Amino acid sequence: MSEQHNLWLVNFLRGHAPTLVSAHAYEREGINAIPENFAVEISKALGWPHDLGVAQVNVVAHTGADGFSRLARQAEFAGVVQAAVCLTGKPHSAKLAVSPERLQELRKKHGTELEKWWIGEFAHAFDALTESEARYLARTETTDITRNRIAAAK
Repeated sequence: MSEQHNLWLVNFLRGHAPTLVSAHAYEREGINAIPENFAVEISKALGWPHDLGVAQVNVVAHTGADGFSRLARQAEFAGVVQAAVCLTGKPHSAKLAVSPERLQELRKKHGTELEKWWIGEFAHAFDALTESEARYLARTETTDITRNRIAAAK
């Protein structure tokens, strides 16, 4: 991180020292080192504590996966979370919380049928989706296509 970014972050948090959580994953080749190293390096740079006790407990195989596969195989974590930081990929993925406009678009397009099914499958409603996830579902033509593609991806 640049010195300018460090100063911005320190000023933004106004003297608070959040605990950084790596939320690393155990994969076939071993531990995914990127989240762990990210938390450790930020911890060193800013003097904040870090906690390596949160880990992804399932294999999701998202590398190279399409959106339906990512939706079907959601990451599950174990450990006590006190604070978090997140890495994102594409610019539209940087906004985590679903916007009210996107949520309305999704519900208007698919009615209540898909959301009821979603709650049964994933134990949360559409308001817990990320903006990127909701965007993906809103672009899917029909409820049946969504259900069938997610079932096939599992």
